[in-house]
Amino acid sequence: MEKMRIMLKGKKVIALIQARCTSTRLPKKHFRYIGHKMLIDWVVDRLKNVNEIDEIIISTTGDISDVSLKTYAEKKKIGFYGYDGDINDVVGRHYNAVKNKNADYIVIISGDCPLIHEKFIKEQLYTLEQGYSYTRPSTICIHEGIDSYSMDCVKFLNDNSKTSYERENYGVIIRENLNLVKIGFIDLDKKYTENIFRISVDNMADLRFMNEVYYKLKSENKEFNIDNVFELVEKDRNLLDINSHVQQKKRGEKTYKFLIKTEASKEKGLGHLKRMMVLGQYLNENKNNGVIYVINKDETAKSILEDEGYIYDYSDGETEEELIELINNYKSDILVIDVQKLEGSTGYNFKNIKDKTNIKKIVLIDKYIKDDFVDVMIIQGIQSDEFEEEVKGNDKVLYGLNCVFINNDFRKIRRSIKDEIVISFGGTDVNNVTTKIINLINSLDINKCYTYKIILGPYFKYIKEFQKELKNFKYNYEIVINPNNMADEIKNCKLGIIFYGVSFYEFKFLGIPTIDIVSDRIYENEFMKISKLGIGNYCGTKYKLNSEKIEHYMNNIPVDCNLRLLGLKICDFEYIYNKIVEVL
Repeated sequence: MEKMRIMLKGKKVIALIQARCTSTRLPKKHFRYIGHKMLIDWVVDRLKNVNEIDEIIISTTGDISDVSLKTYAEKKKIGFYGYDGDINDVVGRHYNAVKNKNADYIVIISGDCPLIHEKFIKEQLYTLEQGYSYTRPSTICIHEGIDSYSMDCVKFLNDNSKTSYERENYGVIIRENLNLVKIGFIDLDKKYTENIFRISVDNMADLRFMNEVYYKLKSENKEFNIDNVFELVEKDRNLLDINSHVQQKKRGEKTYKFLIKTEASKEKGLGHLKRMMVLGQYLNENKNNGVIYVINKDETAKSILEDEGYIYDYSDGETEEELIELINNYKSDILVIDVQKLEGSTGYNFKNIKDKTNIKKIVLIDKYIKDDFVDVMIIQGIQSDEFEEEVKGNDKVLYGLNCVFINNDFRKIRRSIKDEIVISFGGTDVNNVTTKIINLINSLDINKCYTYKIILGPYFKYIKEFQKELKNFKYNYEIVINPNNMADEIKNCKLGIIFYGVSFYEFKFLGIPTIDIVSDRIYENEFMKISKLGIGNYCGTKYKLNSEKIEHYMNNIPVDCNLRLLGLKICDFEYIYNKIVEVL
């Protein structure tokens, strides 16, 4: 490296950080945290460690949405350039940022890549010094978001990138036509070419991955850098599951902006919000769409979103007027609504919403209404014969097992069955069925000793009655309150005692047998049909538990309840997504 410093003596090197605040998939991603520092801090601080770089400039647009990047640059004492031309003209932006700087070499860095490799930048600069115009690895490698050019090459790109595709994707005319300029190819260590995983942050899954590896390295007193991440991933390949489902956006791929109106509260529970987060995750991470949540003013709802990292991805909104304003502000294409009731403040006039916005489609979740201005209605799970007859031939209505929303956490689970029974009645359990079940189990003749894992939601309000009942409980138990990852909590249980609802399908997805309590009599016909299919075990309603059936089932728990063996498939997001965007 000392040789390189001598070779570069007298040559000016500028690093341009390519950044914008208006990412559709992850708004303001540069200001989201990985560990104790913001994403962009990791980029800037690594560049400051490269002695060969003389100046660092954030290269962005002159749009008002990017003003926060200017403020950040001033605080970090680095350069800033806001291009007043076309916001999608990245080539023009970067050229104008450096054209009067008398630079020899330009390093262009993606502002969303926290694991840029200082050594690789030095290798690129050394290669340029050998008389090359542009450098690139000799084969596919892990390094993302680092490209180095001579100043003459930067001017060449500005003069010869003609189409909107070429102007928006910096350097693509060289990458697709390798004979246009003199390219210096760099040979890399095998570890950088054989272990390929995502090191840029494009969506929430990537951010989760980065934070997971950061804190694991911190617990081992190791620095958060590319080489230590390599070593960690080599030891624990399961880490790659965090964002392995992410699909890279393809050239020409059509994407959309979704506005998802949902809610959570003590009265309404958590189900609406949690299943919409599942849908939103698929829309964003698997299909590269933008997703903004609109929630009621509830602190628990906000904390659920923010705990998952959604700090810039939601707004408060309840009324029709608020919804219309948000649709227009975000320029949304598709409105998805999952609320408890379409009445009162959420009694929306869908014709009015379409008249006053440019929304292309309105999608309702678990609501069937006759309205010409609603485009898709998704009803989760198996439905009664009466419902099927009513919607027969209605292309707007999707229902069945393939329309159930199952979180990615459940798809990555590896089960190891233990003598454990899970009791879970949702985020609210307004009828205190949890305490009733504890009381009932205590009175039954169970022929085997199990550990009972009792899961309570954040809105459970019968703590005193529950604790009083537990004092007399004769079995081992564990209490889990508002778990971060439900899949992890239930994955090893032998049996679930639950409400019929989303939880029912999550247990079935993992092949876990269940004792099923119907939360309301209106679902009884529906559940009788499920029982006939052999996937449910009806044991009463929240008003009247069937102790005989519960005792019999607990003493005769089947080994598995795998729906795949019955030829049934739960959760087909591809099918749901294609139906939603059909015609668009």
